[in-house]
Order: sequence, then C-alpha cells, then structure tokens
Amino acid sequence: MDDNQKVCVFGIDGATFSVMNPLIEQGYLPTIESIMKHGTAAVCTSTIPPFSCPAWKSFATGMNPGKLGLYDLLYKEPGTYSITPSRADYVDVPDLWEILSENGFRVGVFNVPGTYPPRPVNGWVISGMLGDYEAPDFMYPHNLRDEIEPLFDPPYLIEADLTTSSGPDEWLAEQRAITDMKVTISHHLLTHTEWDFFITVLYEVDRVQHTLWHYMDRDHPRYTPSHLESAIRNSYQRMDTILKNIIDVLPENTTLIIMSDHGFGPINGFFRLNQWLLSKGYLKLNEESKKLFFEQVAKRFLKDESPPMTSQSGQPSDTVGGMYQIDWSQTTAFSVRLGNMYLNVRGREPEGIIEMGKEYDTIRNQLIKDLLTISHPATGENIHVTVHKKEDIYSGVHFQNAPDLLVSLEDYSYLIEQGFGPMWGGGEGKYSTGGHKMDGIFMAAGNHILPDQWIDPISIIDIAPTILHIMGVEIPQDMDGNLPSGLFGEQTQKQKKTH
Repeated sequence: MDDNQKVCVFGIDGATFSVMNPLIEQGYLPTIESIMKHGTAAVCTSTIPPFSCPAWKSFATGMNPGKLGLYDLLYKEPGTYSITPSRADYVDVPDLWEILSENGFRVGVFNVPGTYPPRPVNGWVISGMLGDYEAPDFMYPHNLRDEIEPLFDPPYLIEADLTTSSGPDEWLAEQRAITDMKVTISHHLLTHTEWDFFITVLYEVDRVQHTLWHYMDRDHPRYTPSHLESAIRNSYQRMDTILKNIIDVLPENTTLIIMSDHGFGPINGFFRLNQWLLSKGYLKLNEESKKLFFEQVAKRFLKDESPPMTSQSGQPSDTVGGMYQIDWSQTTAFSVRLGNMYLNVRGREPEGIIEMGKEYDTIRNQLIKDLLTISHPATGENIHVTVHKKEDIYSGVHFQNAPDLLVSLEDYSYLIEQGFGPMWGGGEGKYSTGGHKMDGIFMAAGNHILPDQWIDPISIIDIAPTILHIMGVEIPQDMDGNLPSGLFGEQTQKQKKTH
C-alpha cells in the first residue's frame, strides 16, 4: 500500500446491521448508505463473549483474549478470587497504534474502551470507558488537557448515569450532551493535530440500545408505547450526521473504516448463574452468609429486586461472592459476571480443590451436561444454552487463567447476572432490555477498497492487520487476525515479519 496512506476509524459502540439495514432502506442513514456504495461492508464477528473490553482490546491488538488476559469488563486477578475493572496495563502486548508509532506514524486515539491508562505514543491518546478523567494519567501527553478543556464546559463525563437522572428523558438528554462534547473534541483534534492514524469511538448507540430497546421493539416482553420509540433510530441518525462532518474534513488519501465491537438485540430477562451453581451444589456459602442470604432473599422478593438498567452501571464488587462469603473448601465452580465460569482449580485458585486432569475433565463435562438441561421455571421449556470450553475459543500465554467454560442463554437474550438471589427475572424488573450480540459491523472505503460489495463476515481481530496492511506496515507474526478475503480486490496473503 501507499506510504502516505492515512486511516481514520469511526467506532460506533454496539452498532448492528440488524438495526441499520432497515434504517438505510428507509433513507434515514444517507451517509452510511453512500459509504457502503463506495466501499465494502461485512458483518464483524465479536469476541466470545461479545463484551466491550475484550472486544475493543482484541480489535486493537489483532489477538484473541487468550493472548491478552482480558475476558470481560471485570478482570479476575490471577491467583485470587478478586475482581476489578479491566485496565490497559493488564495487557502486555502493543496496540496497533503503538506499532504504527514505532514505524514513524503519528497517531490520535480518542475514547476507545480499554485504553486506560494509556502508554506513550508518537501522538496522543485520550482514554475512554473505565478511565478516570481526574487522574493525571487519563491522557497522553498530560498537557493535552490544556488544549481540549477550553472546548467544553466542565465536568468532562465519560458516561451518563441513569441512577442519578430523573428518568429516561433526562438521561437521554445527558447522553446526547456527552456525545456532542466528545464530537467537538474529536473534530478539533482531527483538524488541529497532525495524524496518519486517527480513531474515535462513541458510546451513545450502545447505551441507548441497552436502556431503551423495549420502546423500539414491539415484540419485546416489556414493550411500551412511548415517544421514546424513535430514540434508537435518532441515535443512529446522529452517528450518520457526525460521520458526514468527519468525511468533509478528511484528506483525500484517507481510508475510512466504520466498525463496532459487537452487535445488539433484545434482552428478555436475566439469569443468575452463581445462584444456579448454588442450587446444584457446585458452589457453597459459609454458614454466616447462608443466614444473610435468606434474609436478603426475603427482602428482595418484597421489593421486587432486579438488576440495574444498564450492565455498565454501578460499582462492581471486588470479590466473586460480593456481600457473601463463599466456602471455597466445598466449591467446585463459580461464575464471574456475564457467563465466564471457572472451576476451583488447585494451584490456580488460592483455595482450589480440583486437580487438573481426569477430575477436572469429569467435573467440567458434568457441568456442561447440567447446564444443557436448564429450563425456564415459568414455562418448563428447555432454554437454549450454549457452552464453550475455553480451549475451543482461546489460545496464548494467558490461556491458563481464562474461564474454563463460557455460558450464554438463548443467543445472549438472557442477561447473566453476577450475584445471588432470584435465579430468574424479567417482566417489570429494571434490567437492561437490550444486550450484546455477536454481529458487529465493518465498513471500509478508500483508494484500495473495492466499491459496492458485501464480503463474508470478518472477525474483529482482522481489523488491526488490515489497517497495518493499508499503511504499509508488516503484520506481526503473533497477530491472530488475517486480511479479509476480497476487501482489496485480490487474494492478499497475510504479511509476516521476516525477523
């Protein structure tokens, strides 16, 4: 590819063609429709599970999570039962913009999940989700604050918090105001800094779909007629307008890539996997926690307790059991948040009781059999449960610390909750009504991209090597991703380093 080629990536967190295609057909997304006519589109398959931190980090590195050690929004610290929000410095491999920096390119990175705290680059990085704007290491270089802070009225907000809003209308207004602030900053940096590679990610579509899906989806069990029915469509339209303004200022030799980290669809209820493990005897609480558990269950039933509206809201607990103490001497399996299940392995967990080998295989296989028999208590019908063994999904230096099983229900249509309490929930509960699916989006347009075509689905790990190829940089051998077949109009083989 040309040495002077530039790449601009526009990330729409949570965007999916299942929502976009009808909007395109109805004329609501003219900019995106034009990009697709002038370029190539494909479904972009997310990581398993399709959650933001591993997905965005796999995009940035071109590697599967087994090489990164990140498997969820929460990070299980190796050798412990502690969980903490994921951080970029838990990953010891370079992001693609660091590779570009090492090859002399100027880079600009804005609001990408999984970038806090940022590492030094030839250019700048402003962290995204899970970062702390007040922290001195939120951006690199630190003095970039002096340039961006005159562009907005404080405070700088990464997220809009539904729990502090008076209702969905106020929350939606706050969400859009945050998007507008970030667009102002992004546009300034796009036009006032030197760059060869530029990426900006906006979260609005993801957050609005999480919270307001049931107003759009007439088949959803919580569908409610409302003026908010068009909120999701309006957010996609806002992205379309933002894209047009970006395209208007891009240099001619720029390849534009539009992508998402995962797709989206309805959430019909929630399921507490640790509660299921408790009911099956795979997990045990100590005596004090048993008493607390039954007290809390009574209170929860009276209060119609349910999970928060968005899966990102609230502060995560810092241990697997949360307020409850797990009796590890009698526990064979436990779950960390959204379906990542671990066996309590001797030598890996601090109080592990399962020996690797025959005992591990026997218990894990029995767990799979039991999981596949889950039925819904209201209907008695079998739930479609998907269970992956970790060796079928992950590989790499952090494989040992990966979840032993990855569990999802009805194609991620049930939110798997971290805590204990009623095993099933739904109806009028305040759970997220939209959730992550595997089918993200990918679109590319530029000098070397074939126009007006759909290609076979690509993987999110294919985007990093594709960008390196466009910019003429050799693709590291340890990247798992490949160049998408047909994107450049020829069968282009994956470049490898020769040293």
